[in-house]
Amino acid sequence: MEPLVTADTLSDGIVQLTPEQLPVLTNFMTRADALAINAKLLEETSFQQFLTLWNQLHCKTANQQSLISLYGGYYCQQAAEYCENGISRQDLLIHAQDHYMTFLEDDKMEKEVRYFAQWQLGLTKELQGKDWGEVEETLLSASNYHNGRGEAMRHVIQYYRNSKQYGLGYIYSSIAKEQYLGKVPEEIGWFGDVLFYQWKILYYHTSICGHIKFSKEAEDTFYELWRISQIHPEYFTSEQLQSLFQNMKSYKS
Repeated sequence: MEPLVTADTLSDGIVQLTPEQLPVLTNFMTRADALAINAKLLEETSFQQFLTLWNQLHCKTANQQSLISLYGGYYCQQAAEYCENGISRQDLLIHAQDHYMTFLEDDKMEKEVRYFAQWQLGLTKELQGKDWGEVEETLLSASNYHNGRGEAMRHVIQYYRNSKQYGLGYIYSSIAKEQYLGKVPEEIGWFGDVLFYQWKILYYHTSICGHIKFSKEAEDTFYELWRISQIHPEYFTSEQLQSLFQNMKSYKS
């Protein structure tokens, strides 16, 4: 099935896109299945956010081919999440990887957008089941494009926390604490996590320190987190503040 989307299509009324207008970049899927996936994508807040950002980028640059590569990468990556057929899923992820790599060859694109593409390239490789060492290297390489952004490193920290490799997690949470805490980048439109810079780094680091029995550092980091919550309660939900209060009691006991 030939893609029906072009840069011009997306520049005009992107929120009015129909499932038929989205590209289907795999031969291992029926038209009905493809349209069903497209309909789900158009309901996603994150996909609409991407389209909005993409459209803004379209207004700034005339490089249509790079724009299509970026769009193709994100579309294939997200569509793969809905694929029940393993062959279709892998085919879409391979296409996503190829599109991101093509986009990254354009050194005239803004650093924030290239950071996003490199970060997503790492996530795409992880979804393909590639060796974690390759995934990690790809994610950390995103800082070559924008060393003020930390979301790709955040994923590395989360990986080591979730896999209970706390020693390695400590290395990266320590780096993130030093490099990103309190330093929200000015350019953060492309799926930036403001809370990561404001306080989530401390949350991750406190948790990791607790698991490796660095009790004093865990306590110091928690109190730093607590101080931020008192100065800037607007950074937190009521549930998060309640959780911090409960943890505070355990540190005092």
